[in-house]
Amino acid sequence: MAETGKSKGVWTTLMEIVESEGVTALYGGLWGNIVCLGTSNFVYFYIYNGLRAVLLSRKRRLGEKQAISASLNLLVACIAGSFNVMLTNPLWVASMRLMTQGKQKKEQDDDSKAEYSGVLDAVSQIAKCEGVAALWNGATASLMLVSNPVFQFVVYDKIKHIMARMAEKRGIAIRGIEFFLMGALAKAVATVLTYPIQLSQSRLRNAKDTKYTSTLDCLQKTMAKDGFLGLFRGMEAKLWQTVLAAAFHFLAYEKIIQHIQKLLLQAANK
Repeated sequence: MAETGKSKGVWTTLMEIVESEGVTALYGGLWGNIVCLGTSNFVYFYIYNGLRAVLLSRKRRLGEKQAISASLNLLVACIAGSFNVMLTNPLWVASMRLMTQGKQKKEQDDDSKAEYSGVLDAVSQIAKCEGVAALWNGATASLMLVSNPVFQFVVYDKIKHIMARMAEKRGIAIRGIEFFLMGALAKAVATVLTYPIQLSQSRLRNAKDTKYTSTLDCLQKTMAKDGFLGLFRGMEAKLWQTVLAAAFHFLAYEKIIQHIQKLLLQAANK
């Protein structure tokens, strides 16, 4: 998601990093990302499951069927995602600064001590030096990106229905590799559709000045400088990251669901 310079392929970039900075540089900012992901997932699922529990409790009191429709479930997911963004955005801003500070020091040939020693230190220093509001840089873009999983699950659901009909005709259940490819395709579509917003989010989080005033301003300036294709700079690396993660996620999810259903069926037949 670099702002300057010629775009390079993923493998070329990886090899250059290894040659110039060593293998450990590939894991720069890893701990910060673990902290952010752990906190973010906890917040999201806590709110998501809490809202579902409230809705189911209300349905139980009213004597209604204990089920939540797909559209209502999607609304709950969006609400949980929005709260998650506002609560954890400071951590993501700090994580982004930690990942880029090593590269900036190298480009400046600076041997001084690192600006930030960790996620909490970065949060503290950003708030102190740039103001508390800077911790929510990119929050608007992040709220817009709540739509990413919506696109992902809609596409996945459509593909799954098609594959289910095909599986029924051939008499063989959907295979593991097919779940893997279905998840990969769904995430690829969602990533391509929302990538310009992800690019804007990344740049706003890493901005230490007033270069960009908003998500729209970032998109407009990027297009003015690099053209329409500039909005998709670095997308190849993002696709490798998100598509593979989503593919394994859906494969594991579907296999676990199938296993649970099998166990429940066996228990019912005893």
